[in-house]
Amino acid sequence: MSLEVWFALVVVFFNGGLLPGPAVMLVLSSAFQHGFRTAMLAALGVASANVFWLLLAVSGAATLALQFPKGFLGLKVLGLLVIIYMAVTSMRGPLPNVETDGQSAPPRRRLYTKGFTLQISSPLPLIYFGIILPTFVDTSRDIWTQ
Repeated sequence: MSLEVWFALVVVFFNGGLLPGPAVMLVLSSAFQHGFRTAMLAALGVASANVFWLLLAVSGAATLALQFPKGFLGLKVLGLLVIIYMAVTSMRGPLPNVETDGQSAPPRRRLYTKGFTLQISSPLPLIYFGIILPTFVDTSRDIWTQ
């Protein structure tokens, strides 16, 4: 991969990381409620799911999605349902405490799992890792060197 292509890929993913999607909102709300260090657990969950999506993309899973459009649609609907569920539970839940004392933070595993689940079920990573990323991959070269 040439330096220009690599730089374009970095710019695309950097800008995508700044868009206010569900994962960014989860990390921000965790930071506002529980502080920076606790919010990094949710961010780690999101990043772990992104690694999973990246591995799927480079392994050719996007080709499978094109071969089985109904299955792909089912995954998108499932992702939408998970996001709606998380939105409804957030809206109906108790109001957050504005004081960040660190002791009221949820268990670490729960924040990590929430970040991972949100990102793995969101249709947005499908766009980045299933549609945009493959355009930067040179299929005539070894995938590991890229």
